[in-house]
Amino acid sequence: MYSLQLLRDILSPALRAKQIWVDSFYYSANWALGASAINAPAQIQVDADADFVVTYSIMSAWSAAGTLIAAPDYLITFMDTGSGRNFQNVPISVQNVFGTAERPFAWPEPKLITAASTLNLQLTNRTTQAATVQATLGGLKIFYFSGFSRAQLGVVPFGAM
Repeated sequence: MYSLQLLRDILSPALRAKQIWVDSFYYSANWALGASAINAPAQIQVDADADFVVTYSIMSAWSAAGTLIAAPDYLITFMDTGSGRNFQNVPISVQNVFGTAERPFAWPEPKLITAASTLNLQLTNRTTQAATVQATLGGLKIFYFSGFSRAQLGVVPFGAM
């Protein structure tokens, strides 16, 4: 896809020409995860006003109010309904794709999710401990000014290649 530097190189001319506006943004999914829960669903609805570029991810899990789980043993799947593609071939450990608030996981390649897409997430708890879980995707919203589009920018959405 695109390295973060290449993405900045692509976006910079359009920013200077006032064809786009970029703003930091976070999307989150929340679970009240039961002990040994399998494929607990959650959705992230990307706003229709802008595309979203995922650049990092954070997960926090609590076993009780104020009791943070240091190394959650969960599996996750991501599916982008906008492109119809999964982010992975099998459920993956959250330790491989999420960091903490103190040390977010930087995605090796940013992912462009088109406006009005829905991300379907499923979380499997491999422990017998119930938890409250929040998964956060951080990145950039890209707003296109009148008369300018994603196609003119030359950025290909996730799954379109």
